[in-house]
Amino acid sequence: PVKAIDVLLAAFRDIHAARPAATLRLIGASTSDEMEAGWLRLAGELGIAGSVTFEPPALRADVARAMARASLLVHPSRRETFGVAAVEALAAGLPVIAGDTGPLREILGDDPALGALVPVGDAPAFGAAVVAALDRRSSFDPATLRASVVDRFGAPAVAQRLADLYEELATTRPGPTRPAAVPGIPAPIPAESSTTVAATVPGPVGPILVIGFATAGTARLLGSLPAALLGRCRVLCAAGPVEAELPAGIGAIVAINLEGPDYPAVMAAQAARSAGPRMSRIGRIVRLLRDPVGVIGRRRVLGRWDSYRAATTRQAVQAELIAMRASGDSRPIEVIALDGLDHVALRTALGGPDGADLRLLPGSVRWLADRAAATNG
Repeated sequence: PVKAIDVLLAAFRDIHAARPAATLRLIGASTSDEMEAGWLRLAGELGIAGSVTFEPPALRADVARAMARASLLVHPSRRETFGVAAVEALAAGLPVIAGDTGPLREILGDDPALGALVPVGDAPAFGAAVVAALDRRSSFDPATLRASVVDRFGAPAVAQRLADLYEELATTRPGPTRPAAVPGIPAPIPAESSTTVAATVPGPVGPILVIGFATAGTARLLGSLPAALLGRCRVLCAAGPVEAELPAGIGAIVAINLEGPDYPAVMAAQAARSAGPRMSRIGRIVRLLRDPVGVIGRRRVLGRWDSYRAATTRQAVQAELIAMRASGDSRPIEVIALDGLDHVALRTALGGPDGADLRLLPGSVRWLADRAAATNG
């Protein structure tokens, strides 16, 4: 839905009415078989199924060949983080018609020589922009399209911007700033250079809670800490054989069972999905039609497992914070969440305006090691 396939299909109905020979080629994967079947059904309802193809994900060389065959890249997304497909299309000499999101405005601007921006979600406007671009297709200059992105997003240009930024940071020493607080979590301590970081840590350094449910990654990261610092860490991780890889000397290890009662069924569902060669989009749809109960049942199992893991990690973080607060140590608890799942667990564990006695540290355990080196512990 974020890619606005519904808008694109509705727009293509208008495009096809104006240009009956036009075809629409979609390359990639939906997030589920049910969603893919929904797009196919919508194309049929709009009367354009014969002119639209849904193709599975493709390798980069195949994507380049697809762009070489195309007249336009259509990019109606409701939001984007960057829009690399649009940059690649322009680099290949292909005009772009896109939804007017921030990243695409940065790429296309208001330059009609590159294509057009359309209000997000406006199917009639998108269709009209595509038809207008096809009418003037011969006016687009491939060299101009390519130069527009090579000069801004090519490797030399990006490398030079990074080099300039490093140079600026190396010669400038801004005063300490405190980032805006996240609701429910105290503002993180700013990560200044190691020569000034000790002054940015108010009060005595307290106990450290490391949230790292991906145990293998947690073991690797903690291996960089000195023994004295490891001894102050209380590590919350997932139980399992990888637990033995955690470095010796950790103050406490609390391993939580994240497998849950559905884990055997989860493994069976994942095995069923990965059995044999990778299915095409049509193959997955056929599997859904042949065995809807089995497909939906497997998805429900996976959904229950995700819910179980989320609830278990949240409860584990809450329990650890309660235990550490009850230990008698009045110093604030320093908290490091190592990856996305760990941050989500911490946020949901705090819930609201809680945690006045917590310090969410910036970065990862490397920051702890740097601070220890700068402050002799």
